[in-house]
Amino acid sequence: MKKIITTLSVLSLSLSLSSNITAKQQSNNQNIIFIRKEMMKKADNLDLTVSKNESKSVMTIKKEDLNNFTHYQSGTASFYSKNLNGSKTSSGERHRSSEMMAAHKSLPFGTKVKVTNLNNGKSVIVRINDRGPFVRGRVIDLSYAAFSQIESPGKGVTKVELQVLK
Repeated sequence: MKKIITTLSVLSLSLSLSSNITAKQQSNNQNIIFIRKEMMKKADNLDLTVSKNESKSVMTIKKEDLNNFTHYQSGTASFYSKNLNGSKTSSGERHRSSEMMAAHKSLPFGTKVKVTNLNNGKSVIVRINDRGPFVRGRVIDLSYAAFSQIESPGKGVTKVELQVLK
């Protein structure tokens, strides 16, 4: 029962995190925040109240607990080719390989994300302005400058953890 409540709470929290997006972004069907094992671990410590209302369960959570909840995701990061500098991104902006930009499959455009290299502990803060990566197992594509701050570009890919910043 606790696992079901935890799962439902994470779903509720994910929806509330995505409810702060603009109407323009809401029309874009790619604003889904995926629930990962890391999020489930965070939700275990939350104080939840579940009640039954008209044949559906209603969950409430203390506002201070909601403010402490952050979206986590881990996986592999890669970087954009320097040849893509100046090309248009999914958000309509131009990609700049010298700026702290990134592509994510589902986070809303404009979201700031702290990306931490799990091998060396280095981190960088990027802004999501594109969709991708479209390679299995990868969770984020970083600009060349952002990737260079956490890993040698010669390596090509690295294991990272993502944390959405508020």
